Amino acid sequence: MARREKTPAQVEVQQEIGEFGQQTEWIPRSAIHVLPQIRTVFDPIKLQELASSIKQIDTELEHGGNPRYDLLEPLTEGRHDEMSAQRYLRQYNQINGTSFRLADFTPTETPRGPRWYFHIAGERRYLAGGIIIERDNLSPDSLFQCAIKENIEYTEALPLQFVENNARVNPPPQDEAAAIRKYYDAMKKLMERQTDEKGRPRRFTHTQCAEAFSVSPDKISDAITFTDYPPAMQKLLDRYPYSTLVAAKDLYLAWVKHHTDAQKNLSEEERDGFISLTGRIDFKSVEEVAAYEVETCFIRIKAEKLKKRRDPSYIMPDISLPALVDHVKALGMQGELFSLAISDEDDKEAAYLKRRKLAVASLFHAAVEALSLLDRANLLTNDMRQRIGVLATVDSVFDEQLASVATQ
Repeated sequence: MARREKTPAQVEVQQEIGEFGQQTEWIPRSAIHVLPQIRTVFDPIKLQELASSIKQIDTELEHGGNPRYDLLEPLTEGRHDEMSAQRYLRQYNQINGTSFRLADFTPTETPRGPRWYFHIAGERRYLAGGIIIERDNLSPDSLFQCAIKENIEYTEALPLQFVENNARVNPPPQDEAAAIRKYYDAMKKLMERQTDEKGRPRRFTHTQCAEAFSVSPDKISDAITFTDYPPAMQKLLDRYPYSTLVAAKDLYLAWVKHHTDAQKNLSEEERDGFISLTGRIDFKSVEEVAAYEVETCFIRIKAEKLKKRRDPSYIMPDISLPALVDHVKALGMQGELFSLAISDEDDKEAAYLKRRKLAVASLFHAAVEALSLLDRANLLTNDMRQRIGVLATVDSVFDEQLASVATQ
C-alpha cells in the first residue's frame, strides 16, 4: 500500500488514558525515528511471535483509514519542537559518540507546528509493528498507541530505556554496562560544568546514577569495572559469567603490574618479544597477556573444584581470587629474571614453556575431571572409559611435573 502524505489529523488523534494511567495518543509508525539503543540483538523468532500477538482494533476511517493496533503496553516516544530536538540529538551524540543532525530526520506536521518523534522504549513492539505492516501490505502510517514525553532530555530518556528493557527481557550484560557507562560519563561531564555554593565543580556519584537506573550502586561500579577492561578481558565474557569477570578486577590489575614491571628495563624490540613469548605469539600488549593469565587462573580454579568433586577427601589449596592476587604479587623478581635472558633464544623458549606448562596441565586436569564426571553419570561408552583410564595414568605423571614446575 502506498505511503500517504501526513496530515495534522493523522497525528493529533484523540488522547486516551493507558493501562497504567499514562496519557497516550495514536501515532503513525512512520512518524517515529529510532536511534540506536541499549539492546543490539533481537531474536527474529520471538519478534514474529510478538507480531502474531498484536491484534488490529479497528480502522480510523475519519482519519485516512489507517488501522489501529492493540499493544499490551504502548510505545514510549519523545515529542520535540525544534529547539528540544536539537538539544536531544546533541546529548545523544555526546553520550554515544555519534554525529546525528536534525536535518537527518523528517519532522511531522501537527497543529502546533513541526514536531520530531524520537523513540524511547518498546523497540521490540516497534519492530513487530513493522513485520505486521510488511506482512499485510499496510500503510506505513498505521497507528500505534504511544505514551508521549514532551520535549524530554536524552539524559532522562536513557534511564527509561534501561528500566524498560530490564522489566521485560534482560539485555546482555555488556549492553547494560555500556549504557550505564555512557550515561555515567556524560552526566559526570555535565555536572562538572556546574558549581556548588562554594564554587566547586559538582560531582556525579554512583548513587545518583543508580537512582536514575533503578539499580543498586554496586551494579554501577560493576559496569564501570567491565567497561574499563580492554577488549581481551571483555572477550572472556564468551566463556565466563559477567560477575566472574567483574570480580577478577584485582587479579587482572595484579597481572598487568607484574608484566609491566617485568619489562620496564627492556628496549622496545625486546619488549615486543617478551610480550609475545609470555602469552601467545600474536599478543601485542601487556593487557592481552594479563587477560590470558586471568583465564589461566580461571582454568586452575575449575580444575581444582572438579578434583574435589571427584575425591571429597582431596584438600584443595586456597584458590580464591584474593589468594591468587597475593600469589601474583609474590612472584616478585620472576619477570626480571626472565628479562635477563631475553637475548638468548633458548632461554626465552625454555622460560616460555615453563610459564605455560602450568596452564596446559591445569587445562588437561579439567578435561580429565569432566570426563570422569560423565563416566559417573553413565554417559560414556566402554571405549571412552578405557580412554579415560589412559588419561588418568598420564594425569598422575602431570601431577609430578606440575609440582616440580610450581616450585621453580
